Amino acid sequence: MLECCRSHAEAHLQHIAPLQGYDMPLCNHLTSLLRKWGPLLKEYNDLMVLRCSTSNAIGVNAETYRLACSSCGNGSAPVVVIGSRLFYFVWRLSTICATYYTSAEQMNAAYTRLSGSDDWPNVEQLEQVRIAYNMYFTNSWLDTEGLTDLNRQIAVTRRDASNLYLYTVDMAELFVLMHEIQHQIPLFSTFDGEVGMKVEFDFPVKLSPARGRASSSPVSIPRCKRFNSSKRSVSAK
Repeated sequence: MLECCRSHAEAHLQHIAPLQGYDMPLCNHLTSLLRKWGPLLKEYNDLMVLRCSTSNAIGVNAETYRLACSSCGNGSAPVVVIGSRLFYFVWRLSTICATYYTSAEQMNAAYTRLSGSDDWPNVEQLEQVRIAYNMYFTNSWLDTEGLTDLNRQIAVTRRDASNLYLYTVDMAELFVLMHEIQHQIPLFSTFDGEVGMKVEFDFPVKLSPARGRASSSPVSIPRCKRFNSSKRSVSAK
């Protein structure tokens, strides 16, 4: 992406993002995840313009498009706008799930066995689930409802369980982010060469004879040549 295309897209978004509840802290968090989890992912920071929004209009949905550049005239910037509520929902429920674990046994230097509570979930955890669904999947405004109790529960959660679910949240948020990015920047379009994949399926469930024969052989996905994906362009001045 040319620098003029990025600058034009960012200037355009400066006019509309405040009206849509531009969530800069979450945006910064997601770009930090791209840098944190590998050299391939961090390349996407330079290939797109990302915005997160707390607006009721976008809710837990997302919009992706290519914004045509008015400076160079022949370039465009992939724009990804994602509703913040979906990420907050993932974070809140994953945090509550971490409270299930109450004890741990160190099996060896690399393996710890976590054990859960017999009376989980209780009223406190179910109330957090109710708040999450009501706040993030309706037209309710985002506020601090339930955060004091949530922080209290987080404070007494086992450190090893907390670390496990922090990684879980990272992976869940990256899955959402990369799904939306792929609409504009397919993974194989970022490589110079060919990209191929071979997947072998092993089904432990009973299948019909016809499907059983079909699933017993490796499945190959054809190699794809690199191409410049541009689903549509939006002109804005």
